[in-house]
Amino acid sequence: MIRHGSGFVALSAVSTRSVRRRVSMCEKTTQRSLTRAGAAAPAAIALDPSLALGASDHVRPGFVGVGFRMVLSLTPWQNRGPRMESARTTKLTGFTLVELLVVIAIIGILIALLLPAVQSAREAARRAQCTNNLKQIGLAILNYENTYHVLPSCGIAGKQNDISWFMRILPYIESGTIYNQLDIDYRLGGWAGSSEHNRDVMKDIHFAWAQCPSSTMDQFDPIGGSAGLPLPFYTGIHGSKNHPKAEETSFSTVSGWYSPGGAFEIHKSVSMAAIRDGASNTMMVGEQSDFLKNSNGTAYDGRSDCGHSMLMGGTTDSPMGRIFNTTVVVHPINFHDASGFGIGGNCGPNRPLTSPHPGGVNSLFVDGSIHFLSESMPIEVLYNLADRDDGHVIPSSFD
Repeated sequence: MIRHGSGFVALSAVSTRSVRRRVSMCEKTTQRSLTRAGAAAPAAIALDPSLALGASDHVRPGFVGVGFRMVLSLTPWQNRGPRMESARTTKLTGFTLVELLVVIAIIGILIALLLPAVQSAREAARRAQCTNNLKQIGLAILNYENTYHVLPSCGIAGKQNDISWFMRILPYIESGTIYNQLDIDYRLGGWAGSSEHNRDVMKDIHFAWAQCPSSTMDQFDPIGGSAGLPLPFYTGIHGSKNHPKAEETSFSTVSGWYSPGGAFEIHKSVSMAAIRDGASNTMMVGEQSDFLKNSNGTAYDGRSDCGHSMLMGGTTDSPMGRIFNTTVVVHPINFHDASGFGIGGNCGPNRPLTSPHPGGVNSLFVDGSIHFLSESMPIEVLYNLADRDDGHVIPSSFD
């Protein structure tokens, strides 16, 4: 019988010689078993004469009558488990260097695949906001036309430095309180350097509808007499060099093409009846929201305000005047060479349409529609769109 609770194993009574033989066999067997099991201490096997055979113990015939019990001591029984566990070898788990590098490479590939898509989605949202800005401008211009039956002027004759067409549409684009504070009758009202009152009214005014969210250009004039005044990211279209009445002109050191063929015309307000090519075929406002480049690669601000802010309109200081905040189209879309004809100086009349949007610029037409004009558009088609009455046929799918 084997008794587990006391920590001993009792074997049946046998003769002394037989016991010794069996003890030797059990000791070897037990030792091997404990070694396989990982026991830290060997078992102790002894003869315990105090454990005499009882009357009920069975004694085989021919064996000595005095009996012994063979005792197998598993000392200490209760500590066997932990000691066995401590002897076992623990298997460590984790990443190898190769596995870690593979995971990092996979993550890098996924980021490389997803990042352009994320950037493209963000640019699409910014371009949509830019389109919405032009829609607001278009609605304001058409409301102005509905009131005065002409498109807003970019400079009234007789005023040396008039306010711009931007200022004239302020009441129709939820900025009437600002317009009402301006001195629009002052002959130098558009030049912040001479009109301190108008400069103070416009200083630090933020027009979200006048700024393309994709552009990194300055939102406010950083220096000069117009410092702190808002800068435009859009310009009025004053026609093209291809118009029948277009001609080269110059003012001081500035040379360029002048054209009276656009939706805006200096010293004059254009009526809808004068848009003979059709309102849906005539550009009215285009983007100027990206930098040009000088010959040394530095950035050049090529907007048509020429550093005079949104306040500045046309002038009368030359036979045809300088056409601030409007442009005569000469160069292709996204032309970035600052040394191009009619671009430099104060104020080059032929500053190009540019944008940071990939592939082209947003443009507002006289009918209020918005078109994205591709930079690969043939220059002749661009000229025809810029002129209101040249009589040239416009392709049905020009954008």
